[in-house]
Amino acid sequence: GPGRGAAVDSRGIVSIMVNEEDHIRIQAILGGMRLHEASRIARQVDGPLEALDYAFDSRCGYLTSCPTNVGTGLRASVMIHLPALTHLGRMGKLAFGCGKVGLTVRGLFGEGSDSPGALYQVSNQVTLGQTEDELVEKVSSAALGLVKQEQAARGKILSGKGIDLEDKVWRAWALLGFSRVMEAREALELLSLVRMGSGMGILPYVRVGTMNALLLDTQKAHIQARATGELSVEDLAAKRSAILREALASGEKGS
Repeated sequence: GPGRGAAVDSRGIVSIMVNEEDHIRIQAILGGMRLHEASRIARQVDGPLEALDYAFDSRCGYLTSCPTNVGTGLRASVMIHLPALTHLGRMGKLAFGCGKVGLTVRGLFGEGSDSPGALYQVSNQVTLGQTEDELVEKVSSAALGLVKQEQAARGKILSGKGIDLEDKVWRAWALLGFSRVMEAREALELLSLVRMGSGMGILPYVRVGTMNALLLDTQKAHIQARATGELSVEDLAAKRSAILREALASGEKGS
């Protein structure tokens, strides 16, 4: 609408939203566990904007639309893939534990969403009372801890009913590689299984990086962005399957 806008840099790392939930939001996204680097990039972008008259209170810090962002105004977030912990039913307890230390664990699409594909966001709950570096380190440490628990959970599943897991992974691979239509949620769930299988050596020739790219490339907005016109629901499902078939076929040829 009028007075609102967004800017994204050519690398797709930095974006700035104007008059969305807050007057200005600066976001820096990097792959891997690179929170400190992403924070540094965001601060570099913020530097020239400090001349603006931000809403600031000497006692509370930066004032934001959402009370939980009042303070430094920094939200550090990591997206992690935790399929084994999800399968073992441990995520509820782990999310509760994170909440007790000031962190929140949410689904793929943010607040109030579930976790298709066992993808979770781990972020700080509040920004008041801690420095930016402390917040970033807190989220980073928690995410690394969850990753270690995920690795242990995968080992437990593999040593128990490993053949059942292998069957699920290979079935997921077959569906992704040969289906003609596929909805977004189903694609997420199947890609999640194949990504886990790749990381566990069940599908050694499948690269985790390829799965990461497909998790994004098969989303509605990404598919629509490549199209010349508005796509129907049926067309989206068909295009999604075509993207998956092409990517997986290329992976097999390159193995």
